[in-house]
Parts: sequence; C-alpha cells; structure tokens
Amino acid sequence: MQATARVDDFFHGFEVQLEVRDGEVVGSEATTHRHPWTTCPGALASVGTVRGPASYAATTVNRLPRSTTCVHLNDLVWLAAMQHVERTYEIEVTPFVATLARDGAHLLTWQLHQWTISGDGPFAGLIPVGSGWPAALDRIGVTGADPELREAVRVLRRGVLVAIGYYTLEWRSIERGADVPREIMADTCHTFSPGQVESTVCLAATPDRRGRPR
Repeated sequence: MQATARVDDFFHGFEVQLEVRDGEVVGSEATTHRHPWTTCPGALASVGTVRGPASYAATTVNRLPRSTTCVHLNDLVWLAAMQHVERTYEIEVTPFVATLARDGAHLLTWQLHQWTISGDGPFAGLIPVGSGWPAALDRIGVTGADPELREAVRVLRRGVLVAIGYYTLEWRSIERGADVPREIMADTCHTFSPGQVESTVCLAATPDRRGRPR
C-alpha cells in the first residue's frame, strides 16, 4: 500500500509517500511545492533512506543527522507510517488560541498566553514546544493515553510551533537564514546547518512580505 501524508500552510507544502508491504517500508520519497527557504529541498533526500518496519520509520528518520533532515518532513514520515485509510487535520492558531479538527469534527482547543496553555485543563501550564507532555498525557486516565489523542496532540503542538515563528519573527528584516537569531534555529535542520544557513534565501509568504518585490 502507499501511505501518504502532507502538510499545507503559509510556509510549507510538503508531501511524504511510503510504500508499505507486510508492515515494511520498501520505498519512500518526499516532494515539495512550497518551502520557506531556498535550501529546504536539500532535505528531501533524507526521506528516501527510510526502510524497514513501518512502526520504526519515524525513529529511523529522526536518527539521521540534523544537517540532512527537516523537522516537518520527519513529522510527515511519522504520520504516513500510521497508515490511516483517510484522515485530515485542520489547525488554526493565533497568539491566543489554538484549535484542531479531525475529519471535520472539532477535537482540541487550547487557550494560549505567551504561547503557554492557560486554563485548568490537563495541559494547562505546558508550552506546546516544551517538555512535560508524556506525563501530562499519562495523567488523563488511560494507561499510556489514548494513541488517537496522542497523535492529535502532537499534530497541534507542531502547528503551534510553526505559528510561533510566523507571529514572532520580524519577517520584514529577514532575507537570509543568517538573519534569524541563532538561538532559535541553529542546527535544527538542513537549512539551519553550517554551510547552508549563511546562503539560504527566505521565501516565506507571511502577510508582511506578500507582494514585496524580490
């Protein structure tokens, strides 16, 4: 079977395809039709190395050197490896609230204050990109937590991660990767690795950049 996962947002238009036979990944590839940096396509080849048990596909790609991979492609490998017959997530994030719907039905809402979940729910006080999530999920009351909930939570956390960059970086002043503060992105992926970050050019179509001549 062919398992496909894709992401489509202001920054990213990536797709991962895994060919799975008897639980084994025997073929894999990634493509892009939109990416935020000119060097992002250099990470596509990392997905092509994924082989072996589908249940270990995410572990396999996450063990590759960060200088060769992309966080978002790695997430798509993980999601494709789930081999859902059909599943669609829709995410909306502002600095104040994050929501997730699955297959058209609302599933999660997180109120946010300075990118920390507020309120009195089971995830209150957690930063979507921080630690503490395994313990919080275990506290929900199901041993190991519901795997469906774990998946949805991970997807929404990644959505918030993208939104933080979207809302907080000064995109008007960003032309190259070196313009992004080093402590934010350094060594996290192919584009922000030495040898790439110095020359990569920003393609992100955020509201304050749209229509800007290049």
